[in-house]
Amino acid sequence: MRYGYYMPARLVSGEGIVSRYSGYSALGKKCLIVSGKNLYKHSSVFADLRTGLTSCGVGYKTFFEVENNPSYETVLRAVEAFGECGADFIVGVGGGSSMDAAKATALLCANPQVKRSDLFKADAFVNKPVPLLLIGTTAGTGSEVTSASVLTFDTPDGIVKKTVKSAESYATCVLCDSVYTETLPERTTVATALDAICHAIEAYYSVKVGAFGRMYSRKALSVIVPALAEFAENGSSKEVREALYVGSLYAGCAINDGGTSFAHSLGYQLTNYLGYEHGFACAAFMPAFLGKACDADGLAVYADMNAAQLTEFIRGLFKKYIPETDISDADAEKFARTGMTMPSLNNHIFKPLDFDGCVCLYKNI
Repeated sequence: MRYGYYMPARLVSGEGIVSRYSGYSALGKKCLIVSGKNLYKHSSVFADLRTGLTSCGVGYKTFFEVENNPSYETVLRAVEAFGECGADFIVGVGGGSSMDAAKATALLCANPQVKRSDLFKADAFVNKPVPLLLIGTTAGTGSEVTSASVLTFDTPDGIVKKTVKSAESYATCVLCDSVYTETLPERTTVATALDAICHAIEAYYSVKVGAFGRMYSRKALSVIVPALAEFAENGSSKEVREALYVGSLYAGCAINDGGTSFAHSLGYQLTNYLGYEHGFACAAFMPAFLGKACDADGLAVYADMNAAQLTEFIRGLFKKYIPETDISDADAEKFARTGMTMPSLNNHIFKPLDFDGCVCLYKNI
């Protein structure tokens, strides 16, 4: 039995924890707050963060330039901003894009010798990242507890997403308060929850996953699916928001062990070229993914469903928010070629996908 596991991020939870956390000064005297272009306009997290930092005597500067699906170039600007303001640590605030950008920034600030050609070599990062504190404001990505930072790159072969990480690129501390997810729009809530469900399922069937990773997958589904079903039927509540947030952390712990597979590797192209939100892009392939698992009923039971019911639940949510789209033969082949370059494409226990198999999946989502 495989059961090794490593996830060194410290989680501190509780309502109001961002404003009353007393450990900011232990990370340094000044921080760079890394976040998205629009979040600061409407989220209370920044007022709470300013209160917490000020009460600890910590200064701050802001970098509110992270876009959805952050680019390497954006991270380089954040690295420059960190150096210019003389910060000691980084605070990443927002959803997966902001947290991924913050993680990559912390890693590159401590490793200026790493150039673009070596970004994907984990052993190139010889220094530990600068101290990093993360505050999640969505319930889906699990970026709070993983070492991975997914960035978007323009290449001669098209737009691709690739993962930058080292063995130590985890947050120093994560402040967890689901109150910041309560203002998320309905569509975003569903998209991020679907992302977490995909994390749990893909990790469960990974070739790398161990006993602890599978345990987190099962726990994630048992928490997220009932909460998402309640949300879809009756709308938001404090209890539902808390369940979706905690469930996303369980799912993050699952992919931290097992990683993702073809639903993510192929879903990236639906985001990069067709504009699907990440969670919907991955969920598009989940019915096919579950269809390959002969023991899917044994996993779905943790969501209090069978495999067919779980498949229809995911498909129904996808169809509610994503209009039916025909993918042309040319696009399917283009997307498949990019998908074939993704390291995690065949990180599953099923028969490996080839180019024709990828094309078929795009044509039949």
